[in-house]
Amino acid sequence: KQGQMDWGFFEDHLVYEDGKWKKLYCFLMILGYSRMRYIEFVTDMSTNTLIRCHQNAFRYFGGYPEEMLYNNMKQTVIKRLLKQEDSTRPSVKSCVSEIRQSQVWSSENRVE
Repeated sequence: KQGQMDWGFFEDHLVYEDGKWKKLYCFLMILGYSRMRYIEFVTDMSTNTLIRCHQNAFRYFGGYPEEMLYNNMKQTVIKRLLKQEDSTRPSVKSCVSEIRQSQVWSSENRVE
């Protein structure tokens, strides 16, 4: 029912892309119950990359978890105030909402 997502950073590895050397990052999503993993290597941690990686992970899993757990990432959190009810960035919330409402990802496509 729960997916956990985090970024990894490979300090000693650079990737040559578009004529530049770039840092290498890893998007990792793990399903809580089955411990099934999705890993994607990327060269930035932008919100657009985050959303694309989520979409790719959900496609890989064949569905989406009921709940996602994040670790205060700047791409998902607007403010870090104690006891703030909802501080999720609108772009991330709308992406998740859109995926859940689409015909491709119906409630029958939930994964554990």
